Amino acid sequence: MIPAQNPRSAPLRFRYRAPVKSPAAVTFGPWQPLAAAAQGALPTPGVLQARGDALFDLPRGKSAMVLYAASALAEPLSGFVMGSGAALLERAAGLGAHLIRFAPAADPAAALDRLLGNFAERFGDLPPANRAPQPRTQTPVPSEST
Repeated sequence: MIPAQNPRSAPLRFRYRAPVKSPAAVTFGPWQPLAAAAQGALPTPGVLQARGDALFDLPRGKSAMVLYAASALAEPLSGFVMGSGAALLERAAGLGAHLIRFAPAADPAAALDRLLGNFAERFGDLPPANRAPQPRTQTPVPSEST
């Protein structure tokens, strides 16, 4: 007969650790049309992400994410999308983004760094609109000799 073992005295194979939220962790709201970004943006500082339907080939997988961006510390996202972030959103739209969502952040720059770091770690590169634009090369036009 095998003696009954007290479950409290049994060795633990694993320990449960409650998830710890990083200070830069954010919770995004619902996806909405990129064309309505100005109306849907939050009146607080934060971060945004924009995506499309097409999957981009990345070194370690595929993703539909096109852009992550952040407002300044004292700038509401609503002001960012109509002001300093408008060119970024236009670039994202040109790369296929048509959906956007927002998250408030106490420190938008730290939240953006974390989001981009996690993305790059997972996929091996940044989202397309977060990469440095490639310089355009122009083919020289042959000159006419007279």
